[in-house]
Amino acid sequence: MEKKNDIVVILVHGAWSDGQMFIKLLPLLHKGGVKVRVVQNPLSGLEDDIKKTNEMIERQEGRVLLVGHSYGGAVISGAGNHEKVCGLLYLCSFIPDKGENLQSQIDKHEKLETYLNFIPDKNCNIWFNYEKFHEFMYQDFNDYESHLCICFSQRPVSKRIFTDILQCEPAWKFKPTWCQISDNDRMIPPLLLKSMAKRANPIKELSLNCGHCPQLTNPIEISEFILDALCFLKQK
Repeated sequence: MEKKNDIVVILVHGAWSDGQMFIKLLPLLHKGGVKVRVVQNPLSGLEDDIKKTNEMIERQEGRVLLVGHSYGGAVISGAGNHEKVCGLLYLCSFIPDKGENLQSQIDKHEKLETYLNFIPDKNCNIWFNYEKFHEFMYQDFNDYESHLCICFSQRPVSKRIFTDILQCEPAWKFKPTWCQISDNDRMIPPLLLKSMAKRANPIKELSLNCGHCPQLTNPIEISEFILDALCFLKQK
């Protein structure tokens, strides 16, 4: 039975994806007795996605630990200001400051080949090249069936997720924060991940020798990382 004082873990996915990105992590957290919820964001713009995440936060009775992956890191940086949020955990994430957007962060570093696989459509949306999805999103993920489901059910993103500016002070300035970095990330330059994490001054930083989706390729390590964060927060 769930207790009102339990800390709820809310998982926030990134671009071109949905809750399937946590398919390997969810069972481990659930088995560990963690109450987990997954946001299905519209990917229509940063403010839209922050609003949707806040709606999920509002539904919880107790405190919340937000876990954001990739673009989801920008989302939790804003949504994390909700009074129920007690901590933030970033997985290979963008960690913007007030007045920044994804594009401004990307422009600070040499662009990766991955950006050549962005395919715009006439509706101002951007798709990711299906044929290159595995190579760049998670080159070390070996579950072929899960890959097919994730890849071919990808959701397009609005161009706005790259250009929308974070309008508020980010929650990582005021609340306990944890950061995970992947040394072989092909979606976000590892040097950018490291510089953003350093600025966020995390309680703990976890580096893994993997690609952009550690929750798929290294779910045990990520579940332990989340459990450690929960243990810290429950002592507060």
